[in-house]
Amino acid sequence: MSQTIRNTSLLAICGSLRHASSNKELLKAAALLAPPEVEVAVYGDLDQLPPFNPDLDIETPPMPVAALGRDCMRKASPRIRTWPRW
Repeated sequence: MSQTIRNTSLLAICGSLRHASSNKELLKAAALLAPPEVEVAVYGDLDQLPPFNPDLDIETPPMPVAALGRDCMRKASPRIRTWPRW
């Protein structure tokens, strides 16, 4: 039985801001090794996002947050997140 694989877009977010983060390298490797029908976009502007504060949750989010939602989150159905272990 043949199974059709549909195109998938993954958004990969590394929670570490460290330049040489092993988590970031892992996500880059996932992007390189993904099969052709899977697009892995590694988000690289985490340091531009403001800290989350629900008291400041307004109709028009700050530009970096709006761009993340508009450009990345809507394209990707699954998301991959990594963060440092303390």
